[in-house]
Amino acid sequence: MQKKNQIVGTLFLLGAAILWGFSFVFQNEGVDILDPFAFNGIRSLLGAIALIPVILILKAINIKNGTYYKPTKSQTATLLKGGFWCGLVLCIAGSLQTLGIKQGAGEAGFITTIYIVFVPILGVFLHQKIERKVWLSVMMCFVGMYLLCGSFALNVNQIYLLLCAFFFALHILVIDYFAPRVDGVKLSALQFLVVGIIDCIIMLFVDCPTWAEVVRCFWPNLAYSGFVSCSVAYTFQIVGQKHISPTMGSLLMSLESVFAVVGGWLLQGDVMSTTQIFGCAIIFMAIVIVQLPTKLTK
Repeated sequence: MQKKNQIVGTLFLLGAAILWGFSFVFQNEGVDILDPFAFNGIRSLLGAIALIPVILILKAINIKNGTYYKPTKSQTATLLKGGFWCGLVLCIAGSLQTLGIKQGAGEAGFITTIYIVFVPILGVFLHQKIERKVWLSVMMCFVGMYLLCGSFALNVNQIYLLLCAFFFALHILVIDYFAPRVDGVKLSALQFLVVGIIDCIIMLFVDCPTWAEVVRCFWPNLAYSGFVSCSVAYTFQIVGQKHISPTMGSLLMSLESVFAVVGGWLLQGDVMSTTQIFGCAIIFMAIVIVQLPTKLTK
């Protein structure tokens, strides 16, 4: 039974990685029609709306099982606070990613996934010790970035993506603080709502799209990025992580960078050079090493 649950968990997390990886393609195409802030804002609002049925279904299941408890005022306040801070950081990360996505789905996917290496580095500010494997992964990322980008003189899109990776790492730490204290799905929906509101306000002052542009971008770009990437993939993650260890789960979800390359190749015809592919392989190895248990790394 346990082995069966592990297989189910693996399949769900692999599904999440595939859906997240392919979302880079739809983001890339979406920003050709809409301003990055408009695209990120609208898709986040769609993601928040799409999670409402998930919240209601989970509530109905808990009521049926007799495990539903009405949240206290303190828990509600923590949820609202968590939704705001998680949403604010995610808004910065998502906006930077959408600004830099023109670099190409595959390259954007790999640069973004470097956030996994940034997480333990940011842990220094929480008085956490940095292990040697982290420094090894950092050096490997530098080498991989050099091969992927052609030099250390990054263009503006690559800088956006690297900053995006930093803020995604910060987002992981903020989520790590609030998630154990509140309902995870509600927190996710609330953070998407915050992102959508902030980006849509910025959109009004930067480049407000026409209704015709939104309709033209909706299928498949906004629909996939909002409904599939946000709600479906997130639900897959929730189900998958219940049946599998955190280490294995992280390794499976980091495959999104690989599927970003696959998606760019299948749907957009993007082809990387041998040097760039080698750079991607080194970055992926660095991501794997930083997530492995210390004993196994040694």
